[in-house]
Amino acid sequence: MKVIILNKANYKEKDCIYDAISENEYFSFQAKRAQDSKSPYVWLNNPLTVADIELFEDGRYKHKLLKSAALVSTPLNNNDNLDYFLAMSTLLELTRTALEDNERHLMFSELLNAMDALRGGKEPLLVVLIYIARIIKISGIDLDVDKCVHCGDTTDIVAFSFNEGGFICRKHATEEIQRDLSLRQMKLIRYIFKIKDYSCVKSEEYERADKICLLNKLNEFINDYLGVSLKSIKVLLK
Repeated sequence: MKVIILNKANYKEKDCIYDAISENEYFSFQAKRAQDSKSPYVWLNNPLTVADIELFEDGRYKHKLLKSAALVSTPLNNNDNLDYFLAMSTLLELTRTALEDNERHLMFSELLNAMDALRGGKEPLLVVLIYIARIIKISGIDLDVDKCVHCGDTTDIVAFSFNEGGFICRKHATEEIQRDLSLRQMKLIRYIFKIKDYSCVKSEEYERADKICLLNKLNEFINDYLGVSLKSIKVLLK
């Protein structure tokens, strides 16, 4: 079974308890003596490690026990780019905190693809933006990024509002609705919600300042609507 490690907790003297997601579930398992530096599974102790594992049950233990594990991939590589490591941390924190336990596994393939994109050299800020858009969709929040949410007009879009549920045209842009995004930044919103994968095509059309602006806005939304304060994204924004 292929899994992504989300968290590790030391247990008793030498064991570890791991929280992980597979394609089908979010669960915990126990590895005997995994704290020992000589353990063949010590590499499991890095969150976002992808492994192919086999578990078994022993009635004396609360969790299933690790029988075997093979490394598939690790977030640790030769990349010394700070944005890369901060982006990886943000993906991890989003998966841990922005979803309910029974939803977390729904991001399994997305998380694999996002990590592959980062390892493949895709622009970290853009990968995080796309991942946040996926998190918002999984959370059941439906935002209209194709047309005005009030009249369906696809022209003369002047604002984007989470409270209103998406894009707003000039005719329906009341004084209460902030017009705090540029046209290019609104195009970037549509881009991250509509792109099918992490290929990040045409990413050069968007400047770093545009991505930072959207990350700030999305971070505020996650805090207000999902009740999650992301520490890693604040560092990424500096």
